[in-house]
Amino acid sequence: MTAVDGGRRDGPDRTPVLVYHSVTEQATERYRGFAIDPGLFREQMAAVAEAGYRTRTVGDMLSDREGPGGRAADRTVVLTFDDGFREVHGLVLPVLRELDLRATAYLVSAYIGGTSRWLAPDGEADRPLLSWTEIRELAAEGIEIGAHGHRHLALDLLRPADATDEIVRSRQVLEDGLGQAVTSFAYPYGYHTGSIKRAVRDAGYTNACGIKQAMTHPADDRFALARIIVYADTSPETFRDWLAGDGLPLGWQDERLVTRGWRVVRRVRSRLDRRALAAASPD
Repeated sequence: MTAVDGGRRDGPDRTPVLVYHSVTEQATERYRGFAIDPGLFREQMAAVAEAGYRTRTVGDMLSDREGPGGRAADRTVVLTFDDGFREVHGLVLPVLRELDLRATAYLVSAYIGGTSRWLAPDGEADRPLLSWTEIRELAAEGIEIGAHGHRHLALDLLRPADATDEIVRSRQVLEDGLGQAVTSFAYPYGYHTGSIKRAVRDAGYTNACGIKQAMTHPADDRFALARIIVYADTSPETFRDWLAGDGLPLGWQDERLVTRGWRVVRRVRSRLDRRALAAASPD
């Protein structure tokens, strides 16, 4: 399936799955685009609630599609939070609780209770992550807990065995810590391939999220669901359009040529970086 035009398509055939990363007033210049001001975040959540949109977890949305009619309910919005920053508990949860909204949180299992080491290139390696106590409280509040890789590595650049280990370990660590099943996965950076999707399915997950900046829909790829990143400069008008299903295409199933080309570039860069590091290392 290919993307369609971005015209308005109110109704259950297109659902916005929004992606948030950090909700904070402080961020480095390199990371600022992914850091949503807490006041702006609350305004966005109030817009969802006041307009009467129904929030669902990723798993619930897919269960809805498997019910009569095979579609999510009309005026459905899915909220997702990637990486597991501590503010999901301290800032996000109180807003969701107050407005009676649901969400899915995708966690990086190796660094629970630590900091976001993978963000060192952006100057954000010390951003605190959720503790196990906070994660369990989120789950008790009805927040769906999903896996986001063990160390937040770009899975499509790893050897197959290493990618599989990242996928499997992420689920095992979270299930051991929570004492409940973890069935949803979100690809770090959104990167995936056909073999990565198969590894996710074989690891026991029932669904996985990509990015795509597109609307998910009943025919979307269950192991590469389309999501939409909410950036720091996303305007209120754009946000309302996304909620209404306007301005973005439908998610596509087959990987686009530009994505494959970008992967080649990233792999070349990765090899060059490793060679440069090896050359600089002492004997």
